[in-house]
Amino acid sequence: MWYFAWILGVTAALAIAIINVMWFEFQNEFETRGTALPGADGSIDDRRQGMEAAPRPMGPSGAIGR
Repeated sequence: MWYFAWILGVTAALAIAIINVMWFEFQNEFETRGTALPGADGSIDDRRQGMEAAPRPMGPSGAIGR
């Protein structure tokens, strides 16, 4: 019966390792694109704060542009 516990433990460790690798891979992709979640990297938060403070251009009809 000990082998059931051993197999479950190894399976759980492998599952956690795979999820961890996937998490870091997607985090790296977000940071590379500049779309990381807030709080993931301080420099990205600083850039976003600077962008929010910048004035937005007005279009010809007076509507705020993208």
